[in-house]
Amino acid sequence: MISNLEKFFTGCLHLSSPWEVTNVKMDEGQTRVDIRVRNNGKFEFFCPECGGRCQGYDKKEREWQHSDLFDMECHIHCAVDRMKCRECGKVTMIDVPWAEKGSGFTLLFEAKGIELMREMPVKAAGSFLKTEPHRLWRVLDRFVERRMKHQNLAGLT
Repeated sequence: MISNLEKFFTGCLHLSSPWEVTNVKMDEGQTRVDIRVRNNGKFEFFCPECGGRCQGYDKKEREWQHSDLFDMECHIHCAVDRMKCRECGKVTMIDVPWAEKGSGFTLLFEAKGIELMREMPVKAAGSFLKTEPHRLWRVLDRFVERRMKHQNLAGLT
């Protein structure tokens, strides 16, 4: 049974079906909050390569660093479905709505990191966000790559 606390966090994370928060746990030292999310499995999988129907065959546990919650480090945990395409045979993980594929951070955390890196050195942003600077450099690289993809530099000399 999902309590009001889990419903509250489901809303705070802007999750909708099939995603929901099932558990929120604070460590004894009250320095970290861990949020467990699951999907109820009521959706179809489609291959990102060929668009064919896929079948989920197992789950892989993942963790993402989220923005701090009342100065406590916050992490989201989820067993994410892996699927195998019936058409092309490709194995892939489904996308989660709170993070980019392959990232160890939530979208909100990455957005906050980008804003901080605009105003201060990456090392200082990493210290503020309680993460290693090399991880933030990867966030910045992906951000620049996404922005440059839409730039027409044909006339640039």
